[in-house]
Amino acid sequence: MNNSVPLIEAKPRSVNLLSMLSQGINRAATVISIGLMVAMVLDIAMQVIFRYLLNHSLAWSEELGRYLFLWTVFLGSTIGIKKNLHPSFGAVVNKLPVRIRANVIVIGQALVAAFCVILLLLSDSLIPSIYSTLTPALQVPISYFYLIFPVFSIISLVHIAANMLESRKGTSLFGWIIALAAFAVTVYATTIEIPLQFDFSFILLVSLVILFSLGLPIAFVLGLTSVFLFLFTSSIPMTVIVQRMFLVSDNFSLMAIPFFMLTGAIMQVGGVAERLVRLASVLVGWVRGGLGYADILVSAFFADISGSAVADTAAIGSVMLPGMVKKGYDKPFATAIQSAAGTLGVLIPPGITMIIFAITANVSVTKMFLASLLPALIVMLSFALIIFITAKKRDLPREPRPTGKEVLSAFKGAFFPLWTPVIILGGILSGIFTTTEAGVIAVFYTIIISVFQRKLSLKSLYHAFVDAINSTSRVMLIVASAFILGWLLVVSQLSQNIAHFLFSLSDNPYIILIIINIFLALVHVVLETNSTILLIVPILLPILGNIGVDPIHFGILILINSAIGLLTPPIGIILYIASGITNIRVEALAKAVVPFILILVADLILIIVFPDIVSFLPNMFGK
Repeated sequence: MNNSVPLIEAKPRSVNLLSMLSQGINRAATVISIGLMVAMVLDIAMQVIFRYLLNHSLAWSEELGRYLFLWTVFLGSTIGIKKNLHPSFGAVVNKLPVRIRANVIVIGQALVAAFCVILLLLSDSLIPSIYSTLTPALQVPISYFYLIFPVFSIISLVHIAANMLESRKGTSLFGWIIALAAFAVTVYATTIEIPLQFDFSFILLVSLVILFSLGLPIAFVLGLTSVFLFLFTSSIPMTVIVQRMFLVSDNFSLMAIPFFMLTGAIMQVGGVAERLVRLASVLVGWVRGGLGYADILVSAFFADISGSAVADTAAIGSVMLPGMVKKGYDKPFATAIQSAAGTLGVLIPPGITMIIFAITANVSVTKMFLASLLPALIVMLSFALIIFITAKKRDLPREPRPTGKEVLSAFKGAFFPLWTPVIILGGILSGIFTTTEAGVIAVFYTIIISVFQRKLSLKSLYHAFVDAINSTSRVMLIVASAFILGWLLVVSQLSQNIAHFLFSLSDNPYIILIIINIFLALVHVVLETNSTILLIVPILLPILGNIGVDPIHFGILILINSAIGLLTPPIGIILYIASGITNIRVEALAKAVVPFILILVADLILIIVFPDIVSFLPNMFGK
């Protein structure tokens, strides 16, 4: 379930040409995106084969993979625009009266369209000027790959126009006039020179507040905020916006994200999740509250494969939650267990959030993976403590003690899936292959075991690819937009002003870390996890460097803080996913999950006070 503001509130009453065109383009974009992702998987697989089996390195392979990734992300993002998959902050809009809300949504859609037009104009201005520039390895004009931006803009505009016309029920003429005026003024402003120079912080704050309140998808909030900052505070050419978004393709490690998303999706449709759940239930289900412990155990294992808290919650929750409720677990508490267990997706390697932090902070992905293992174990034990106390208090049920034959059967069914994290983490930590290459190997291994278990069909594989593309695009469009705004925040030297403020409060590193984590907790209430990292980390890292805080230590603190954010309304998307499975109100779940939030806060304080917990494994492995 998505916690975004719906871009379409009513089904179309008639099928018109624009709607048919939008649907046709969307089907074509889906097929092409799948083709691009398949090509990306094969490209990296070929790179591994040539290096290890033929002892030959393909100079062009990595470069081709990065550009395939770029096109997959932005073409896949158009699918998200059509289907309303991009997350947004809807707390303000959703509380408005129905008629006013319909008009506000139309205005927000018009601003999203304005950003697409601006991106189209900037692309058309930039592409001819770089036509003669060739890529280093492929030796083709780099402008060919920049063409994805006008393609993305045009397709998105078709979808937005179709969506607006299909959902016009409840809107007024006044709302449409405001929407068209907002679109025209925003686009026109980028074509003229504005002599006024406003305060950077003022424009940043006002833009974020207004755009979030209008319910725009987070990626477009960040993109439009960057546009306004260029317009009103900077003389830097706005074509930098396109160049910064292009940097999505400039980091090979980011390509690991779609591969781990795809691995998790294949495991979900391939029946692997059910086998893992069965094994965990056999191992610990026979103790009081054992299904709760099993939920944590299998969620941790699945997180070690998918790297995604959302995928973890959806895959494991759809199997575990109905069983727990059927066995007599209170619905809100069972759903709270799954919600908390789902957050392990950001704490256990190879977490997508971990990779994004490592790239943003310019630290080793491998070191982040090692550093996260002990804190993740502490979090798992703390969740188990909550279950233990509740199980005794409420006399939660226990499963029958399994026979030796049942244990053996469960191990046999999960034997090959159990090797997946060994292959992924073992290969990465030993240096045999990179994080991205590990993701590709995990994809092939998961396909093989799913086929042999006769749970994977071409249809289910197709759906796995679609899910992976949608999940990747949701994350990466935010990353691309944050690359612009994050760069502006660094250029503006905003971190220096914040540093002066923090040091005026205290020069004690522990006090500053506590203040920063309180600030991060507040930010997570209104901003999605990856957006927080991309925007806040570049500002805070220089400050923390001045007080001697290791960036890896800070990264683990952010991950735990992110786990708290995933459980905190209104942005806490895991609450929406889990509550949708058991069909309970989010408000009831938010109350039930409070003990898990409090224990995460205790874990956070523990990691602040004892940083050696983070550094122990990296030091032991010489990282």
